[in-house]
Amino acid sequence: MSRLFFCTSPCMETVVDALMEWNEKQQLDTFWTRLFGEALGMRNLQWETYDMIFFPIWGASQQYVVCFDLPDGKLNIIDHSLAEPHASFEAKYGKTPSLLKKFLAEALTRCKVPKMATQVRKCRTHVVTMPWRNNNFLNEAGIYVMRHMETYFGEREKDWECDLNASGTKSMEMFRIKYARTLLTCVYNTRGGDNQKKATRFWKEKSAKFNFENWVHLYGLE
Repeated sequence: MSRLFFCTSPCMETVVDALMEWNEKQQLDTFWTRLFGEALGMRNLQWETYDMIFFPIWGASQQYVVCFDLPDGKLNIIDHSLAEPHASFEAKYGKTPSLLKKFLAEALTRCKVPKMATQVRKCRTHVVTMPWRNNNFLNEAGIYVMRHMETYFGEREKDWECDLNASGTKSMEMFRIKYARTLLTCVYNTRGGDNQKKATRFWKEKSAKFNFENWVHLYGLE
């Protein structure tokens, strides 16, 4: 399963939290410009070779993942939060999923991959009902979004090994550390090397009484 990932930029202020003064054409053109610019940064991008396209949706009240699973014909909404009782799909997600599908199909048409554009237009919307969905950790949306994109390959909910659960906090703490370390030390971070050296020195010089679990609980502030 070949997967293609985009950042939050194409959807920001275009399909989610759209600027009031923009009409749909301005939204589409901005989406297209950002998407194409990001695609240019991917060496020799061949759209047709990808089965799944991921978009992180990041707005004031919406933080989740949209995954276009083209072989399965689905627009999958991967959201860690639960809808309020009796709330409709429209109340929770608005026009964001349908607008993204429309804009992506148009963008693919402009990229001269009409077959893929048709596949996107035909995708039916599906909300993935993972067993770890909850409303207890709404401020941890970034962790959920990154973990979902990292581990989702289109499998059924019961077969998806994500290492998250609806009630425990331990996994959230570990993933917070994992992603913070990656962001601070990756090759794309201009200070990544220096950060790694500082972290290594801190670890070597830590006190004999150093308690890792307490350190995690206090977010490393003490």
